[in-house]
Amino acid sequence: MVDYYDILNIDTTASERDIKVAFRKMAKKYHPDVNDHQDAPEKFKKVYMAYEVLSDPFKKRLYDEIHQNAMAGESGANQSSFNYDAGFDEWEYRAAERADHYANMRYKQFEKQELKGLDFVYHQVALLLGIVGLFAMGGGALYFAKTIITAYMAGKTPASSLIGAVVLGIFGLFILYYVNQMIKVFAQTFLKKLTK
Repeated sequence: MVDYYDILNIDTTASERDIKVAFRKMAKKYHPDVNDHQDAPEKFKKVYMAYEVLSDPFKKRLYDEIHQNAMAGESGANQSSFNYDAGFDEWEYRAAERADHYANMRYKQFEKQELKGLDFVYHQVALLLGIVGLFAMGGGALYFAKTIITAYMAGKTPASSLIGAVVLGIFGLFILYYVNQMIKVFAQTFLKKLTK
């Protein structure tokens, strides 16, 4: 497993500010516009991908759980029943695309767009959109499950349709459970910002 903390040379207890400071330092060191070493683009890409996850409160929370499991040698302690791998693959793919984009910029342009950008707002808006989308998906699944059960009770659908209703209901509850987790992270992040 890729250790994002090691890439940014920070501790797992690093604060939001520590993560940002480490990213700015490493990004300046490895950006291809200021570092002509042949390994610089790949190192810059890894630095950006580490920052992309650790600077986002929800992604960081999930990554920390995976990281703890990896450090524990997958012994079973602190194991989550939820498989995050598919989600992280997608996040890493998108982060890699953005890293390539930024690596091809002049450093000053990158600094203006990313280092001095509204990264907190960007991450929170992305998290809010994710919450809304997942809530609609979970709520929709529960609504359809209820509709099927109601139709069965009225004698309009066969008993076999109840299997689909149960699957939809479980899926909807599963999604809404994780929406609740995301809302907690979203609220905690804003409270932390407001009390600074």
